Amino acid sequence: MLKLLLKIWPAFIPIIVYIFWVYVVEGVVWKKFLKKEEIIEGEKIVGEKTTQKAGKFSLKNRCFVTIVYMTLVLAILILIAMAF
Repeated sequence: MLKLLLKIWPAFIPIIVYIFWVYVVEGVVWKKFLKKEEIIEGEKIVGEKTTQKAGKFSLKNRCFVTIVYMTLVLAILILIAMAF
């Protein structure tokens, strides 16, 4: 199992970069440079879609799903390259 993980570790680079971006860049750096205004929450109108945003690691978040697909494609390509 360890040998397999050592061979496909480059496939996890997109996820590592995304996690770095979410926690370090958005969490620390942007908060220092951008002062966010207070958000006034209102009532939800009946019949509209939910007003909640998708979480950063939710499957409704398109960016996260794209990163997961990129990771899977890279893992497959690495395994094919290792076979040759």
